Amino acid sequence: MGLKGLFSIYPKINLLKSAAIPFLIDTVLIIIVVKFKTDIYNLLVFIVGIITSVIPNVLGFILTGYAVIISVTETKYLKIMVKRIQGKKITLYQTVNSTFAFVLLSLCITLILGIIINIVVNAKLVVIDLFANCFCRINIMCLFVLIFLLLYSLFAILDVIVNIFNFGQFINEIEENT
Repeated sequence: MGLKGLFSIYPKINLLKSAAIPFLIDTVLIIIVVKFKTDIYNLLVFIVGIITSVIPNVLGFILTGYAVIISVTETKYLKIMVKRIQGKKITLYQTVNSTFAFVLLSLCITLILGIIINIVVNAKLVVIDLFANCFCRINIMCLFVLIFLLLYSLFAILDVIVNIFNFGQFINEIEENT
């Protein structure tokens, strides 16, 4: 149960696969930003704005898809889905559920971090010149983390789409074979 249960069910390989492209894109973007001496602070404000405006909508989309799948699933499909997958300790239902839960978790983390950084950004803290270089590095790290989380969250939508498609294929397969 809880996050420990989620991490024990959600395939680690899926986590690595879904993080690879966002990490690569993020790394390239940060290199470009640093190389061309872009205003990190303004870019941070821009990314936080995207996060706080886009992620709530994506959260709503994912929750709606999850609710639809759970609410329209007939008992006969659930009975099949809760049987253990051959050679594994988990069920198909747990796999589907963990994908949705993990995507929702990543979206929540992205939104929470975006809101916290938005609060800090809007506090308009005065930086003493002595610490300016340190804050520049912190801003770059924050930018890297936020861009990664934003990209990861958006790419995670693909996992949900595949999950929904696979669920439909599962039901189709059951219906064709009964």
